[in-house]
This record gives sequence, C-alpha cells and structure tokens, in this order.
Amino acid sequence: MQTRFLRGNRTENNGLTLPAGELSIDSETKALRIHDGTTLGGFECVGQPAIPPPPGEDTLLAGDDALGFYGEVMGIDFTGYGDLSTTLGVSAGILHNDAESTWLKYKENGNTLFIAKKTLRYDVSFNDIANTDLQIITIGGLDYEVHLFETVEWDKYLYPIHATDPNSQGWGIGYTDADLNIASGNGHATLTTSIPSNYPNSRYNRGNGWLTNISYTNATDRFPRLGWRPILRLMS
Repeated sequence: MQTRFLRGNRTENNGLTLPAGELSIDSETKALRIHDGTTLGGFECVGQPAIPPPPGEDTLLAGDDALGFYGEVMGIDFTGYGDLSTTLGVSAGILHNDAESTWLKYKENGNTLFIAKKTLRYDVSFNDIANTDLQIITIGGLDYEVHLFETVEWDKYLYPIHATDPNSQGWGIGYTDADLNIASGNGHATLTTSIPSNYPNSRYNRGNGWLTNISYTNATDRFPRLGWRPILRLMS
C-alpha cells in the first residue's frame, strides 16, 4: 500500500488551506505540514505556523527578475500609513493619504519591497524622520527593514512606473503625478538621505515640481511640500 501526500514548493504550500488532518510536503525544505482547515499554509511538523507569504500578487506586471513591478497592495492587507507612523514613533508633521494607504510592490533580485504610493506625512523635516531609517518592524508575522529614499532609488523605482518614462524603459504602467502625489500638493517632495556635497547640513528631496527634479533643504526645515515616503524591505 502506498500513501502519497500533496506536495509543492514553499510558495505553493504557503497558499494552501486543506481540510483538518490533511498533510502536505514542502518540496524545497522537505518539511511536513499539518493542516487544520483554516490556517493558510498550515503548520510545520514542529508545531509552529508556516511562514506567511508577503501580501499582494506574485505575478510580474512589468520589468524583469533584476527589478520587477507587481502592482498595488492596499493598507488593509499590509499596514496603514497612520499605523506605520505610530509603529515608528513619527508624530511630526501632518498625516495624510491614510484612508488610501496604498503600497507599490516590487521585487529586486529576488528581494521583495514595498514603497508608499503617496507620502504618509507632510510638513516634516528630514530630522523628524531620520531615525526611522534601518528600523526593523514586524507586519503580519514578517520582518521588514524600513528605508528612506536615496536619490538614485527615486530614479530606479519611480521613473519606470511614471507616464513620462524618462529613461524609456517601456514598462507601460503610466502613473500620473497626481497618482503618485508628486510635483504639486502637500508632501509632493519626498525627503531622501542623500546629502549635497557642498551643504552637509542639507538633504535632497525628489519630485518637487516635476518627477525628475532634485532640490534640497536644510535637514531641520519643515515645509508643507516636504513629505515622508518610506520603503519597506522584506527581510529573508
């Protein structure tokens, strides 16, 4: 008599919800999973919940394995802008776009990251948000490292999804300035960690007036145009 269990890779197992008592096998780790009819991914044989998958779709919409775009993730499925502000202890400035709280999902060389589609807070200075950079937080059972933008990352992540496509990458996503909260309105200039060579007490900001613009302000300056737009990188 031969008994065979449902088997698949880690991603496939993470997406399973099987009737109580049924088993599956992770073909990558060789771990046995026990299912209870409700828990997504079941339980590994040691009795701990399996690692949940990150939120959002896993279908590539544009780009490639080096850098790909996987669409939007709503805050209700990830984290709200206000919730993240609270988690990171940021109270300076004014919270906005919280009702939407949309995130943009990317994969870069196999690593998953989420970028706020719009700024979370405005009328903030770089110093108000500086200590959020490289903090590690847990969302939905997964650990993420928080990053502030560098100027080169603005080019890499925002240019190919914008309607103007400055580097002619041909992704065809077509977001407008308004879609991404850049060029005009509160918080349209995203603060970065990058420092102008002749002004060590200042920091560059991106998107002030138009997508490709690079401006700078003193690290202590607060203006309604200045906004906080974090990157959350999934830790492996």
